[in-house]
Amino acid sequence: MRYLLMVIPLLMACSGSRQIVQEEIPVDAQPDWLKSRPVSSLDYIGIGRALKNGSPEEYTAIARKQALSDMASEIEVRVASNSLLHTLENDDRFNESYQQAISTSSDLVLEGFEAWDSWEDDRNYWVYYRLDKGKYQTIKEERKAVAIDDALSFLELARTAVRSGDVGQAASLYVQSMERLKPYWGESNPAEVIPDGSSVDRKALEELMAMRNSFELVSSKDYVELGLENDFQETVRIQSIAGERETVPLLLEYRIGDEKRELNGSELSLDVEPSLQNPTILSVKTDPFESIRKTYPGREYRFIRELLDEEVYQLEIHTTYPPIRIETIDINGSGLSLDILKASMLRSLNRFGTGITDSGPYLLRSKVDFRDGGTAQGFIVQYADATIEAVDSRTDEIVHLERIEGVKGVHSSADQARKKSLEKLAANLDDMLMKALLDGLF
Repeated sequence: MRYLLMVIPLLMACSGSRQIVQEEIPVDAQPDWLKSRPVSSLDYIGIGRALKNGSPEEYTAIARKQALSDMASEIEVRVASNSLLHTLENDDRFNESYQQAISTSSDLVLEGFEAWDSWEDDRNYWVYYRLDKGKYQTIKEERKAVAIDDALSFLELARTAVRSGDVGQAASLYVQSMERLKPYWGESNPAEVIPDGSSVDRKALEELMAMRNSFELVSSKDYVELGLENDFQETVRIQSIAGERETVPLLLEYRIGDEKRELNGSELSLDVEPSLQNPTILSVKTDPFESIRKTYPGREYRFIRELLDEEVYQLEIHTTYPPIRIETIDINGSGLSLDILKASMLRSLNRFGTGITDSGPYLLRSKVDFRDGGTAQGFIVQYADATIEAVDSRTDEIVHLERIEGVKGVHSSADQARKKSLEKLAANLDDMLMKALLDGLF
């Protein structure tokens, strides 16, 4: 017989000194299932071990969990050709996250197992579980039949939601149909009412993908051109549809330039006007699937989250202004050239795509008045005041006016001081000011 040598320290009462006493525990006292893992054609085997730390309830629970995990590793999950994976086999992104999902499905139906034996020594606790393969298969099939019926009910509800145009509700029900069969995603899960013999979860995914692909935002116009012909205004209608059906009212978020707004409805009507940028992008977004993505955050649902993304529609808006005449007037006849001011106006108009002409009904007239500001620390101070008028020459009507006053220039020479004030004045002609003038004209 083989023996295990164990060293046990004992305290000798008589002498007060410590003496080492050796106790031999037979290794053969261990059960056979611990010496050599059992192999059975009738049962699944699970053996778990835990260190005897904490209370007996704590370490026995750890050993039990290990045994069930060990048993689950013996149960093979087979991927059938008509399983959910078959729908995703040509999409690497979905395939990868789906494979992560089925990797944990086999341990979800471990019922009917028996605690066959247990054994312990001074440091370890072992437990031995067995699960009859026939019993496991019966339980699994019963549970699976119930799951298929539940999944089929969700599938029918999803189809009803699609017909009513409720894409958010339909997507949620399709996902619930698939999720109900999650323990069996790697298997064939057919129902008699599905003519082609597809798995219910596969059919739910196929219909979900078809619905998502048919869901879109559509516009009454593919392109918007603003000009004199339409008085620089255009109405654009944006609709949310699924297939040929208009959806139920959704939250639509739209942005034009820096303007951002929200509207509840399945149709959005916008009066589009020129902006500071050309072209302007109209961006409309809706996201009826946001709550679904938050409901299923795990890695195994990544392929669903990627499928159910937000829907965005973008439309370019171009503005074409007619050529404009520019006129500059030195009111007090200083003799200073106003070309600096004219060049600044030209640069700003170019950013709006506006041409320049020597004739035509649209005029931007700048009137500059220089005035003396005295002296400051021995330097001459000059101020420039400007009035910029948007004029419709056909009626000689001033349709818009911008005023810039008190632009200061300092120099030892009066002429140079006026030039400094004019340069600063030209720098103040920003796009916002010019946009206001253009809006007045058009």
